[in-house]
Amino acid sequence: MSADTHNEFCDDPIINTDPSQNENIVSFDTSDNVILATGGFGLSITFPEVAFLDEKLSIISTFDTTNTIRISFDVRLFNEKINLYKNADNTTILDTSFNSTTGRFPAVNIQVEFNEFKNNITPDRILSLGSFTNIYKDFSFQVKKYFHFPLDSKLFTTSSISELNQNTFDTTEFIRTLDDTITDVSGNEVSAFSGFFSLSGINPMLTDLVANDTFSNRSLNNYTVEDGFIAGDKILVVPGITFDMGVVLANPYSLNVQELSLLAEQCYHTNETPSKFLQKQYRAPILLELNNLS
Repeated sequence: MSADTHNEFCDDPIINTDPSQNENIVSFDTSDNVILATGGFGLSITFPEVAFLDEKLSIISTFDTTNTIRISFDVRLFNEKINLYKNADNTTILDTSFNSTTGRFPAVNIQVEFNEFKNNITPDRILSLGSFTNIYKDFSFQVKKYFHFPLDSKLFTTSSISELNQNTFDTTEFIRTLDDTITDVSGNEVSAFSGFFSLSGINPMLTDLVANDTFSNRSLNNYTVEDGFIAGDKILVVPGITFDMGVVLANPYSLNVQELSLLAEQCYHTNETPSKFLQKQYRAPILLELNNLS
């Protein structure tokens, strides 16, 4: 299991169920003797076109942040991205690229790489894991559900349960996962994660923040655009973090389920790789709450 994307997928993927609803699925809590049949029925429903009220979303908007991964993040990183440097408590400007004549910073867009993001995170700075809180439990649930196994059945080996951290995904496990590595084509150990996030329109964004005091953190101290980002600003990274969790079924025919071979032939690609792969993707936006942390 790792955070990278695999090339082999199941033709009939695991149902994407909201982890918070798992405990309410009563039908799966019952175990009965059954005669297994193959096949089934399907339905395709097409809905009318869905249009937004506005043609585009504003840079600064109101979003539902209920299930986001909330992290207290150092404001200094964002200011240094626009070449704005302050003293130790982030109150006095020491050096800046701000042009007082134009009232603008030279930077139009800024970008934060994964390693910059990871290096600014510690367990105590993670305020909430949002929808990721139950992803290990949900993954175990979905694999059992896929094979129609009772919820209390033992499907994974001891080592697999250990890899799933006893189905517990907490702040320490989140940090550990960010350090996951994979082996590249040259045999080198590299980060399992890749990517970056970016902020566009820095000057109009800061102008709006000052004019509207969006986060109620500027007017009291008469902050201007020249002060850049300050503690209390909130940045929502969308789509955020994506985990591709998978389980390799080296010999699915050994599972003691009637006619499982027919199910496996229908659900998995057949290629040069003898093992089969079952995967589910988890994704959650990241809410960065900027604070004076350095």
